[in-house]
Amino acid sequence: MDLIKEIIILDPPTKYIDRKKTKIDPKTGKLKEDVYYLTANLFYSVLSYFMRYKIVNEIKAYLMPKLVGVPKLEKMRIHLIYYKPQDTFDLDNKGYFWIKMILDLFKTPSNRQIKNANFKGKEIKTLNVLKDDTVRYIDDIRMSYERGPHRMVINIYGVLKKDELTLF
Repeated sequence: MDLIKEIIILDPPTKYIDRKKTKIDPKTGKLKEDVYYLTANLFYSVLSYFMRYKIVNEIKAYLMPKLVGVPKLEKMRIHLIYYKPQDTFDLDNKGYFWIKMILDLFKTPSNRQIKNANFKGKEIKTLNVLKDDTVRYIDDIRMSYERGPHRMVINIYGVLKKDELTLF
């Protein structure tokens, strides 16, 4: 597969801070805040559906402009290289979170997802790059670490989608 696009994200966010609008921390006198780290643990914790949805939506909004320009693909492979000065973190935890967000943006929503979103009055964030995020369309996901200034490099490899209509 050919390299379709290389995306470089300098200093990607590592946490989401939810500032409470009405709760004051008695120790500091400032508004209380909850900190959520952007790792795979976010999907396995007892975090409320509302807060998870809020975080995921904000991260997708952050990623969308960075991923614009990836063409429609028949099939793809993805390689995420996570750069950080220190080597004391779990690559699978960080990488899984970011890969999940990227692939969710790339996949085309199903009719059921569209109907459900319309019913709830929610917007689906998508770039419609792939028909689905199953192994029929994505057959290789790689993550690697390199020491360096904090950034992510996302290499998208793929087979361009052929136009269904031709002149001949």
